Amino acid sequence: MAKAKRADNSDWKASQPKVRSTANMRAWAKSNPNYKANAAKAESETRKEPTTMTRANTPERKKMVKKWQEARPVSGKGKSKTDSDKAERRAKMVDWAKWNPNRGSNARRARKK
Repeated sequence: MAKAKRADNSDWKASQPKVRSTANMRAWAKSNPNYKANAAKAESETRKEPTTMTRANTPERKKMVKKWQEARPVSGKGKSKTDSDKAERRAKMVDWAKWNPNRGSNARRARKK
């Protein structure tokens, strides 16, 4: 698969909706010029990781997602006192987020649109 070229999305970031309803934010996020490129990257990364062996929108997947959510690292403003602690907390959160059981199926669905 060829690497997708990422577009400058500065104008898109500046156009963030003032009213932040779920529908507004979802529509805004899908209008990102890098939407498909981001999905392609997520899809290729999830191919390397072990699969969940569950199908989307099933009770088994819901249980797996709940288990994943419960394993979320502690985060929040004021928790870290030093820059190195902040960097460590961020790295843990990023690593945790990569294991979202729905990440691969979400990426495949985004690439189809």
